[in-house]
Amino acid sequence: MLKLSDLLRYSLYETKEAMVSLEKEIHYMENYMELEKIRLEDQTEIVFENKVNDITKRIAPMMLIVFVENAFKHLSVSGNKKTECCLNRNR
Repeated sequence: MLKLSDLLRYSLYETKEAMVSLEKEIHYMENYMELEKIRLEDQTEIVFENKVNDITKRIAPMMLIVFVENAFKHLSVSGNKKTECCLNRNR
C-alpha cells in the first residue's frame, strides 16, 4: 500500500513542476516495478540496474515511466520470463 501511495502522491503533486530530479523519477520507477513484481508473482524475473552517476540532474516529470510501462505491456504479450531495464550513465 505504501508503494501505491507513493506512486499516487508523485503523480498528483510532483508532476506539477516543470522539472524534477532524476532521483525522484528513478524512485517512482522502482515503486512501479515493485508493484508489478507483486502482480506478476513468480511468473517473471525483473532486473533493474541503475547506472546513473548524477541523480541530481533534472528532467521532465513522468518522462521515463512510459518506457517501463511499455516494457511490462509487451512482456505480457510476448510471454517472456525475464525483463531487464537498465538506466545508463549520462555522458
